[in-house]
This record gives sequence, structure tokens and C-alpha cells, in this order.
Amino acid sequence: MSALQAIAGRIGSRSSGGQVDLLRYLPLSERRGHLYLVGDLHGEYGSLMLALKALSFNPALDRVLFTGDMHDRGRNSAACLELLRQPWVDSVLGNHELMLLNSVDDDGSLSKTRNSMYAGWMANGGEWIEETSREERSAWRRRILERVPLYWIVERRDGRRVMVCHAETDPLLLPDVVGLRNMPVSLGALHSSPTLWGRHTLAVSVDETISSQRKKQLLPPLEGALFAVHGHSQLKLASWVANRLFIDTGAVYGNLLTLVDVDHALPGRPGGVQAWDIASEKLIGYAATNLLF
Repeated sequence: MSALQAIAGRIGSRSSGGQVDLLRYLPLSERRGHLYLVGDLHGEYGSLMLALKALSFNPALDRVLFTGDMHDRGRNSAACLELLRQPWVDSVLGNHELMLLNSVDDDGSLSKTRNSMYAGWMANGGEWIEETSREERSAWRRRILERVPLYWIVERRDGRRVMVCHAETDPLLLPDVVGLRNMPVSLGALHSSPTLWGRHTLAVSVDETISSQRKKQLLPPLEGALFAVHGHSQLKLASWVANRLFIDTGAVYGNLLTLVDVDHALPGRPGGVQAWDIASEKLIGYAATNLLF
């Protein structure tokens, strides 16, 4: 039994509310055009559409994969969730998707019980959901459960793999993720999951009391993938920590919506990283910051 099976079995036996897949895998054989990894969208549907237009995005060929947190706080959360109807759109689960899943019942009614995450969700941009219909909410819940895993592994054109999850990787899950061993994970197992909530990697990387040598010992390069891509923790610019790239650059607060061309980005090097500048409404290319390399 893997570590994940032990965790999921122990917690899942006393929890309810649904399950999500641990992972999905996108081999090169199922790709045709560009694959863009997009930072936390948080309801900024219009900015995404402008960015994709500037990239000459072709939905018949190209794909986007979000780092989670597609909704809340921004101007059009409903339209962002409706994107999950499209065959060219995928996402990993973020903590905001988890709050939705724990606050919306299967029939679309809102669960305002003590055991739900409802109050926390309302305090973090979820109030828009109260203006939507039960039918809409039920469809969004079902679609997230069916289509949105904790991790995506995607194959580049050079055959190397890239890992995507929302906040940071969970060492207990990595053997199954790298081994492409999918299994269902109970929502109850995710309430304190590093995959959805963790900030340890970035906290260590910017801690001035820790020497550079010690940081490299604490944060060795991730094995099993060329690099990993995360959102969750807002930064001014996309930033590398060894071979982990953090791309939540605060689009919902008028900063940048970062998009990574998965075939051209390389750890610690310029290239492959672009962003839609919300203020100037222009597409810009920039070199991600090296916080630790």
C-alpha cells in the first residue's frame, strides 16, 4: 500500500462529499499545438481571452492548463468555470476549487454547515456564488470532480515531463505521481494538503536567516520531472526555486497573468515565460526570477 492509499483510506473512511483523481497524464501523442500553463486566474476571464488572442491561440490545436484557483475575487468567476466545458482547457485543483466542492452539494444547494468551508470561502472571494442558480452550481461541482485532478503530468516535445500542481508538491504523494499511478482521493484528505495549501518552498527560499547552502539542502531539485509549475503564492514575477516555477503573479489585483510555453521553458533560464500585463493590456515576455538555483 502506498502512502497515499494509507492516507486516503484512513481519512476517506470517515468523510464524504466526493473524490478527485490524484493525477492525469497528457502524452505528446495527444497534443497537437502549443500547451500554455497559466497562473491563478481568479475570475479574470477577459484578461485571459485578450492574452490568448495576442498569442494567436488556436483552440483547435492549442491547449491551456491552469494552476488552479480559476474563480473567486475577480470579475467573472462563472465564465472561468464554464471554460471547463471546453476540450482545450484543463486545470489542477486549487484551494478555491476545494472550498467550492465543500460548500456546494450535489444538487447545487449551498452547504452552510459548521463542517463546510463556507465561511472561509465567503471571506476569500466566494460571495459571487450566492447570485448563481442551483443548476449552475451543481454543474460546476460535477465538472470539477470529473475533470480536475490534484496533479497533471505533461510530456514536452523533447520527451521530458513537466509536473503541475497548485501550491507545492507533497513528498508523500510524489512516488505515485511520478509513477503515474492514479487513484481517487477523498476531499476530506485535502483540508490541510501541501498540494493545495503549502507555502514551505517559497518561505524557505526567501528566508534571509537561512544560508544559500542550507537552502539548497532543504530544497533539492524535484526528481521525476524536468520541472514543476505552481500557483497559489502571489509574486510580482514568476520565480524559479531550483526546478520549481511559481507563476501566480496577481492578475486579479491588476498585475500580470503569467503563461508558460511548456515546450520552451527551462529551469533557471530565460525563455518560455510570457505574461499579459493587466494595466497596459499588452503581452510581454520576461525572464523569471531565480530565487534559488
